[in-house]
Amino acid sequence: MVSDLLHDVPNTSEAVPSSGARHAEEACTSEGWGKIPFGPLRSDAIIVEPPIAGLPRSAEVANLTSRCKGLKEEGVADRKEACRLRAEVLGLKAEADHREEVLRWAQEGLQAVTEERNSLAKSLEDDWSSGQALAAQIEGLEKSLEGMAWTVEQQGAEAVADLFQDLDVVGMPRVGPMRPCMQALGDFVWGELRRAVHLG
Repeated sequence: MVSDLLHDVPNTSEAVPSSGARHAEEACTSEGWGKIPFGPLRSDAIIVEPPIAGLPRSAEVANLTSRCKGLKEEGVADRKEACRLRAEVLGLKAEADHREEVLRWAQEGLQAVTEERNSLAKSLEDDWSSGQALAAQIEGLEKSLEGMAWTVEQQGAEAVADLFQDLDVVGMPRVGPMRPCMQALGDFVWGELRRAVHLG
């Protein structure tokens, strides 16, 4: 009968074999009880992993519990290691950012120094060109002054000669009591001409 069949089904966590389930359903149907589904007697009857051969159920559960605990501890250790590595990566990133900023400051400083050096070189080059031009102008002025001095000297000498010649014409002797006077007059005229040349 059905009660006998149910009594014969083992009350374990294992599922009823599919062939036995079909046999029990067919027997109950033939006796007018209708279709009675047979399946796992408990919700934990489904075995995810096959039991370890040679170990009792309690030992298997303890083994699985130990494995889960070990995996949990490994997970905690992995998280700690991950946090440590993350902190190290952040530190390295901060150091890299600092070095990049220092490098940028150095490049800006080098650029400023280069620009200042180029500006100074250009200024020195301009000053050199101006100095050369000024030296050329001074040299030209010196030559002009030399020419003017020579011209004045020649003209002064001719003027003094003309003066003596004029004195001779009017009958004033070039020798005798008038000689010192004429010499002083010539020296005066000559000195004035030279002073005029030097004063420019």
